[in-house]
Formats: sequence, structure tokens, C-alpha cells
Amino acid sequence: MKKIVLSALLLSVTAMAGAQEPVTIVKQGHFSVGGTTIQRPGTYDNSKFVGWAEQEETGQSYRADHAFVDFQIPADAHCLPLVYVHGYGGSGICWQMTPDDRDGFATLMLRRGWSSYVVELPGRGRAGRTSTTTTVKPVADEMFWFDIWRIGIWPN
Repeated sequence: MKKIVLSALLLSVTAMAGAQEPVTIVKQGHFSVGGTTIQRPGTYDNSKFVGWAEQEETGQSYRADHAFVDFQIPADAHCLPLVYVHGYGGSGICWQMTPDDRDGFATLMLRRGWSSYVVELPGRGRAGRTSTTTTVKPVADEMFWFDIWRIGIWPN
């Protein structure tokens, strides 16, 4: 029985690995767009470290409210890129892959020769720094997002 289970597991892993062709990327990177810099008055003095929980802000700056863009350009790319902007409740990663590890639309189109620019809007994902004072409320909504992001209909 153990041999059958192990063989089935190895066969499925081999099938998944062979299903995706490699993509040749000629350029990739990321950059920020827009945003605000908050500058506290005074001169920063690093000898005044008071601890991780309470920072000394005098003379320090804070960059916030910017968008973050991650890009990949494949070899022999089409002349125009595709730009992906997430919706409410998401971040840029929703375009790159699904939570169950399938290729997202940006990756699928990258495999077809389209450059991808994946945007994370201010306050989300890697653009998470904001100048707005807020309270984060945990929301029990994982089954809803499971259904929305084309994984299936919960719990199947």
C-alpha cells in the first residue's frame, strides 16, 4: 500500500512539474509610484534608541501612500504590456498565482509573450504603508475569497 501511495504521489508531482514550460525573462524588477513622505522636525540621533515598541521619530522620515509595481518582460515580448490592478480585498499577488498554486492571469499571459506589470494599490500588499491612522479589524471571510478567486466552491 505504501508503494502505491508513494508511486501515485511521485507520478502526480512529475506531471505537475512537466506541465509548465520555462519562461525566459529578459528584465524584471519593481518600483514605487506616487506617495507621500512625512518628515518629522529635528535631527535624527541614532544613539537615542529607546526600543522596538516605542520609536524616537525626531528627524526621521516615513514614505507612505504609494503604489508598488512588480514587472516581468519575457523574451520576444509583444510591443505593449499588460497592466494588472487588483480589486477590493486583494493585492497584486492575486494576478500572479492562485492560493492553491496555479498560475494566475499575469503568469499565464507572460507564458504567451506578454510583459506584465502587476500593481499593488496604496495600502495593500507591498504598498501597505499608509499615512492614515486606522484600526485593523480581522474579518472571517476565507471561504468567500476561496470562491471568488476561482479555486472552486467551498469546501470542494
